[in-house]
Amino acid sequence: MGRRLVRVLLLCSLMGAQARAEETLASWAARIDTPDIQRKILNLIFPGQVGPVSSARADPKSGLIYFPKGGFWVRLSQDAVRDTSTAAGHTPFLVVSCMSYQSPEKEPMSAVSYVLHDTMRRPAALSGGYAAHERVQQVTLPKLKKSFLLIVSSSGKGSGKTGQWSAALYLIEPNGMGDRPKPAWTSPMSARTFQLSFDALDGKTERLLLRTDRSGRGEFEHAAYRWEGSRFEKDGFASDSRMKALPEDVWRYGADQ
Repeated sequence: MGRRLVRVLLLCSLMGAQARAEETLASWAARIDTPDIQRKILNLIFPGQVGPVSSARADPKSGLIYFPKGGFWVRLSQDAVRDTSTAAGHTPFLVVSCMSYQSPEKEPMSAVSYVLHDTMRRPAALSGGYAAHERVQQVTLPKLKKSFLLIVSSSGKGSGKTGQWSAALYLIEPNGMGDRPKPAWTSPMSARTFQLSFDALDGKTERLLLRTDRSGRGEFEHAAYRWEGSRFEKDGFASDSRMKALPEDVWRYGADQ
């Protein structure tokens, strides 16, 4: 009887492992809006600490799903960056942001972005958890022929002029993104409220453009950064008049976006 029980338990364990192996990152990315997949991702971030779907709470206005975690609550942001290519030599990835709350009715306490490479390993953190809100986006620059992961973080209420903002840009390599990708650009400490754009300014390749409003009265200061092989570096020769003349809709990233 004991041996039979051992065989049954071993068979169940093997079946469970096979079922987990059949769950690919691509299948998670395709169903990331469902509570079941969100809980699985959160349980990779916080192993065994996230409550069941039956205990989750959905915001009636936004549809965001909050899961209990001990005496706190966690949820994923509405944004995710995914690249689940199965090409030879390519490492698939999924980048998500997770916010932690004292309760769903309050502002988040912290936000951290993570990169997942499969459905088994604990994901690596890309940010330090100092912000209250984070948004992850992919930026593809056709003239430069490169793609980047952009993480925009904010404190305070996470919008408008009330919070402090920061941003980090990571290069997405042709074979994917490693556990610890190196930043290709980080926003300067002096830029607390800013917006970003990518424009060639009549040049051959796109530049990263930054505008800050230190006065809060729409009196913008501009800066440009040129790609120098591994990072965007300050370009002191970019035309300030051309940056000021850019239409408002090109400033797609950062505060109020």
